[in-house]
Amino acid sequence: MMSSSKLKCVVRAVAFVLCAIGLPALALNTGKPLSDLSHQSWSVDDGLPHSTVRGIAQTPDGYMWFATHEGAARFDGIGFAVFDQNNAPTLRGNGVASMLVLKDGSLLLGLRDAGMVRHKGGKFETVKPKNALPAGSVALLAEDHEGGVWATIGASGLVRIANAEVRVFSSVDGAPSGAVTSAATSSDGTVWIGSSAGLASYRNGKFSTTPTGTWIDSANIVSIAEGRERRLWIATSGQGIVKIDTAVRGDAGAASSLRRYDREQGLASGTLTKLYLNRGDAAPGPAELRAQAIRLLARRDHSRAQLKQKLSLSGGAAAAVEALLDTLEGERLLSDLRF
Repeated sequence: MMSSSKLKCVVRAVAFVLCAIGLPALALNTGKPLSDLSHQSWSVDDGLPHSTVRGIAQTPDGYMWFATHEGAARFDGIGFAVFDQNNAPTLRGNGVASMLVLKDGSLLLGLRDAGMVRHKGGKFETVKPKNALPAGSVALLAEDHEGGVWATIGASGLVRIANAEVRVFSSVDGAPSGAVTSAATSSDGTVWIGSSAGLASYRNGKFSTTPTGTWIDSANIVSIAEGRERRLWIATSGQGIVKIDTAVRGDAGAASSLRRYDREQGLASGTLTKLYLNRGDAAPGPAELRAQAIRLLARRDHSRAQLKQKLSLSGGAAAAVEALLDTLEGERLLSDLRF
């Protein structure tokens, strides 16, 4: 069992874990209490290079990536592989402030000490647009439907990189006045922007600072992600998680419904630092589930309970997991004898 001191450290420093594990299940059954969902936490004691995680991403090969002050950490479901300037020289200063999986499957990393690095095919390469990127930490990354990359860099505010050109937005352009903390593109092409001043949107070349007409437009927002069926998930500082079912209308879109999740619904805290929705809502099929189990067993022996927990966290349906465990035991690939 995890010690209380370790748990407090993880909740305080990497509160994203609750969202990363819980929200895929919420997408499947939004009426189910968070307290009924599976939760698991990791810290530096488990191989994470730093206790503060600045960004999360999942690449098409299934790996989870975490941005930390001591490099990028890749998680395979068992342990962490750490990449820093010692084994990836382009990661200058080690610190990674943000990360994003692009549409082409590559991983884009925003560096704490200025600049961007792209990881593809096992290699890290520095991003070099035609006009120089502003100086400062790249604290936010998002990609729009046109392939443009949005970022916040140092004190420059919102930046968009498209066709190797850099454009900086300011309040003169209608950009939000608060410190921008998050951005995400919804299926209708709207870029949703979260800041300390609230929720804003960008669509058809225009910004709106009252996109929903509700209290969330002025809440302190820390993270945004779109789930299935155009559901927008918003993590706040002090007001929990909000789910909005958007009905697009006019130049920004209006909220047709809004639901809030906080401590009363099972969140460990109403103040969050990062929100992540796992790729896809569908549970893995029998072949994929078995492949996951074989990969886990190839690394080390697992008890039935240990393997069940990991397969369940990966999205496996309860009945499918139990059937697979029975099969593996029948094939003598799984046994509790040494546990």
